[in-house]
Amino acid sequence: TDNIPGLRGGGPVLAFESLADLGSEELLFECVAGLYEEKCGEDWRVEMQEQADLLWMIRELNEDGTPVKYVMFDQRG
Repeated sequence: TDNIPGLRGGGPVLAFESLADLGSEELLFECVAGLYEEKCGEDWRVEMQEQADLLWMIRELNEDGTPVKYVMFDQRG
């Protein structure tokens, strides 16, 4: 296993049923954010960012080749 806990109370069925018919990255993000908010309450942003960090979600590299972390939310949340 990858030791990444994912969304509490979620799993492959919830993921498929929630995301299968969504076409854009924006809609996918909004759906996942809504699921995290529903399951985690006011700490949902922290929980969702933690999962992104565990998955090493990288979209670009610095000039020296080091990865730039995927940041979903600015410091204000």
